[in-house]
Amino acid sequence: MKKSALAVAVASTVASSAYANMYVNADGTGQYLIYPFYTADAGNETYIHVVNTTAMAKAVKVRILEAENSYEVRDFNVYLSPYDHFSFAISLDEGGGGRLDTGDNTCTVPSLADGVNFTSALYDATDSDGDALEANPSIERTLNGHVEIIEMGQFGLYDEATGTWSNTEDATIPALWLHGEVKDADGNVTGWAPKDCAGVEKLWTKGTNGAASGAWFAEGPPDSGLNGISGQSTVWNGGGLYGMGIVANPDQGWALGYDAVAVENFVEAGEDGNADANLGGGAHLHYYPGDTDPGLGSPALGISEDSWVFDDETLYNLSNAAPALAMASLFQAEKIQNDYVLDPIFDGSTDWVVTFPTKYFHVNGDDPIPPFTNVWDGKEACEEYTIQTWDREERTFVPEGGQVKPPFSPYTFEDTPDT
Repeated sequence: MKKSALAVAVASTVASSAYANMYVNADGTGQYLIYPFYTADAGNETYIHVVNTTAMAKAVKVRILEAENSYEVRDFNVYLSPYDHFSFAISLDEGGGGRLDTGDNTCTVPSLADGVNFTSALYDATDSDGDALEANPSIERTLNGHVEIIEMGQFGLYDEATGTWSNTEDATIPALWLHGEVKDADGNVTGWAPKDCAGVEKLWTKGTNGAASGAWFAEGPPDSGLNGISGQSTVWNGGGLYGMGIVANPDQGWALGYDAVAVENFVEAGEDGNADANLGGGAHLHYYPGDTDPGLGSPALGISEDSWVFDDETLYNLSNAAPALAMASLFQAEKIQNDYVLDPIFDGSTDWVVTFPTKYFHVNGDDPIPPFTNVWDGKEACEEYTIQTWDREERTFVPEGGQVKPPFSPYTFEDTPDT
């Protein structure tokens, strides 16, 4: 049996002065979660978990992004009841791409009862001459990437002892996805599930009848954030989301786990708790399920200050920059370190995955935004890097020219010159 170790890291090389109160929470909870790596390639599967650690009912957006240029391959809304847990699996579809399945009862819109395949729609396109815009438009591109989960709003505080909600305009709304006993015709408890997930989906359904049907759809267009939908708390009280991921290969018999990176104070509420168009805020973040927003480029997260980026000794002013640039400083690193294993006894090896969750916003314009130096050309937007290694006896090897081009392979110290 071949064993391997995977070191998962999130890193970006940008600094910013905006959103000074945003921070990576060492306790692992926040309003925005990054899962640095998913894969359904080479027989691997990935399991994503998110937990609501609060007594607040919440709406969150799940965004699945492919690895080459962070295009969304699937997004959907999840409605978490207090202390709820939601999980799903990413695996290989028969068509060669990724797909998502879940056995979780938590309400999602659209429903995931039958699972959903990933799509190449955002990158499998052609220009006016019929030429492909991307060098790799294949569905196989969806097999690797990363996951984002963004809190979109809260729906009141639930008191289990009294069975009542507070801090919500309409208590019937969060009650739809509150978990409770499921009974058969004889009154026997047969399970535990949300009250009415179909009712939650009807809130977003156009053209239905009934008191609650279509209520959320009518309160805003599907391509923009909504301003205070029915039942949502008007004062932002976000945070408390925790996440973890597991990558496994059932055939080879190994699995590894990691914690999602949690960003706290990701959303900045406007005056008196109401969202302002220039400040962001919860009332602007609850989007239509078919919309790729909210994301790091959402207008709802617009920054009110200049963003400053440092590259060596040069200072760049990125006025009116995308919100992603304002938060990228949380992941900046001049260098990153980790252990590696190369053991012939049990055929051990190490894979190191580095994710740049905000790079898309630096490399997809006419010119690269510092400190990145190349734009995406439909195939790549590469940056040079160097690698220095030490073995257990403190011996090091630096290749000629100080550069190591991928792939990084095992080498024999006895065959290397002294440095």
